[in-house]
Amino acid sequence: MSGGRSMPRRKELRFVFSRRYARETFTDTIELLASGQVDLSQYPVQTYGLEHAQEAMLAAYEKPVGILRTVVVME
Repeated sequence: MSGGRSMPRRKELRFVFSRRYARETFTDTIELLASGQVDLSQYPVQTYGLEHAQEAMLAAYEKPVGILRTVVVME
């Protein structure tokens, strides 16, 4: 930009990813979760802080036994 001004910077970014296959699948999933028929505490997820993102990516690639998802969180 001219005039010595710099572009404004965002101080926070949030990325949320979701995968769904069909409208019915998504609706059915929400209904199951809302009714308590699915216990998410049993869902095997490994969570890493942002400072360990490289380790998280390696774990996601290697797919350790017993872990279905690897998640990086910004705290």
